[in-house]
Amino acid sequence: MAPRRARVWCRLAAVALALAPPALRAAEGGSESEADARWITDAERAALCDGAAHPYPPHSRRPVRWVHVPKTGTSFMNTVWHYACSLPPTASASDFSAMYEKHFAQRFPPAEHCARLMLDHSPATHKPIGDGEWAAHAGAFVTMLRAPSTRLVSAFKHGRHCIQDCSPEMRNAPPCTAVRDARRLNKCRALRRATGLREYAEQPAALGCAARMLVGRACNEPLALRANESRAAAARLGSVGFGFVGLVEEWNLSVCLFHRLLGGTPRPQEFSAVRVNKQTTIIFRRHPDLARALRDPADELLYAVATRRFRRQVRAVLAKFAR
Repeated sequence: MAPRRARVWCRLAAVALALAPPALRAAEGGSESEADARWITDAERAALCDGAAHPYPPHSRRPVRWVHVPKTGTSFMNTVWHYACSLPPTASASDFSAMYEKHFAQRFPPAEHCARLMLDHSPATHKPIGDGEWAAHAGAFVTMLRAPSTRLVSAFKHGRHCIQDCSPEMRNAPPCTAVRDARRLNKCRALRRATGLREYAEQPAALGCAARMLVGRACNEPLALRANESRAAAARLGSVGFGFVGLVEEWNLSVCLFHRLLGGTPRPQEFSAVRVNKQTTIIFRRHPDLARALRDPADELLYAVATRRFRRQVRAVLAKFAR
């Protein structure tokens, strides 16, 4: 790694660790305060999701554009599609065994069923946010984020994941003529050749996936993120441009918060997972030092921003219940 790039990543790592959620700080040798460990009680968790005691607001009718960061929960499509589309009440991603959203879109064509699902979403892809759509559709973006170290493990275990989905409106090399452009797959060689998890996670293309997508770049583009791009991604995530930001590690609470913010009542299938990879949990249990070793500074910074935003919005909803 070039000296200048190394200095940039060190600065990002320091910022990310300072802002990181408690679990990440603890993994780095820091201490998790008792107060922060109990940022929400079990009773408060139950209250946020209790539609009988605290009815969910009416459906807001606002359009949404799902920014689907790879390995952050395909199951979130149940929430997005039931919110944005007119579907049978029991329709679920679990109706299919693979390529869930692609099959969903074939069964329920968005142009016919989904008045509030922005077609820029490009179903069954991981399309990054183009600058033009960001400017035109502020407030419509929704996403789930995952702790970067576990996302990296999941990506490696899923065939050394390499996503080159791009935004045609951005200046890409080679040019992006379609969101899923086969010409870009030659950029995956280094990731595909990785012989182990550590080698995979050390590739510049493996790091900063979520941050890249928020500034219009493909998840696994080989070029490392610049520091200004990382800051721009964090600024976008923390802004009103996103109507909702959830956390995979707080799945049920995230589903409930989505509906507290955008309205409508959650359906049972929104709380279930359709693609569960237990190997990630097993790996971390067998190798507890892995969270310390797998570092993704740009996405750690982004995850810290997401965590602060998420907790702030949960507390704001609970405060309304107390009035």
